[in-house]
Amino acid sequence: MTNHYIDIPDTPLMEAARWGRAVMGPAEFIYPHAKGWVINSLDKPYNLTQLTVKRLTAIFRSPLEVSPTCTTSWPERLKTQRTIPWDLLGPLIHSPVTTTKDIHSWFKCILHRGMAVRRVFPMDGNSHCRLCDTFIERIEHFADCSQLRTTFEPFIKLLRDMGITGQFDDATRLLGCTPSAHDLTYTPLPNGPFSLLLILWKFIILGLTEVDTNNTKYSADKVWRLTLTRMVERCNALCYTHQLRVRRAMIRGTTPPNPSKLTKTLAPIARVDREGHFHYSQSFVMLARQHLGDNLRLEQAPQLPDAASKPFSSTIAFVKATT
Repeated sequence: MTNHYIDIPDTPLMEAARWGRAVMGPAEFIYPHAKGWVINSLDKPYNLTQLTVKRLTAIFRSPLEVSPTCTTSWPERLKTQRTIPWDLLGPLIHSPVTTTKDIHSWFKCILHRGMAVRRVFPMDGNSHCRLCDTFIERIEHFADCSQLRTTFEPFIKLLRDMGITGQFDDATRLLGCTPSAHDLTYTPLPNGPFSLLLILWKFIILGLTEVDTNNTKYSADKVWRLTLTRMVERCNALCYTHQLRVRRAMIRGTTPPNPSKLTKTLAPIARVDREGHFHYSQSFVMLARQHLGDNLRLEQAPQLPDAASKPFSSTIAFVKATT
């Protein structure tokens, strides 16, 4: 209470027009009205108060956007009548499991067909595959190459062991999708195996590049060792970050993070329970132990302290310093 009074003139009150929290003035004198005009250029209409820099940029960019050529070229290269679900594959590419460095090699060299294959750049006049030396080296040939078969077999076996069934074809190895049993479409792999496939391609491309540049022999064991080392590193990083959020919520007395989103990101390779503990698929652990052996560092989340216990900071006592 300030005991300060303001005299309001005896005039009719007018509705105020707002832009967010700001008052623009009397609604009948404002033009254009913030909620009277909408833009229909995007997926749904937005009024003026809902416009952001991101949405405005999308509006100005939309007339110039065209579909990537890979969406039309890959069905022709794979010689399939099935529909590839690009709208479902897109969100899987950028995952919390992978970083830009993990997906860039596959994204550029495989998806957008930017790899320097021997069909385009022959090696000493030889355009045959650098591994089998039998067929013309094309990107789609790598899915059927006899020398790469030992690289893809553990991945296909892992899919079957985790309950993913179906006829695995070239699209499974190249694009991470399986033929649907009900119609002429493809179904994307679950999030976890899809991320593992992108990391696998990263080191396959590295091995193929070293064959031509360093004249080294391609090794499927080396590719899988590097792939699983990287995958384990990323899983441990997610585990540490999630555990940190759980502890922070416990100390602050707030709601702990929901593990369902993280479980969806890793499934079926791993799942996260309500206490924040990571539980890995036995098939994945066996594959990692087979290639990494004693170097496997797939850490389970440590046991959390009892929620009733006091945080460590509450036990600190300050005493007067003595000389």
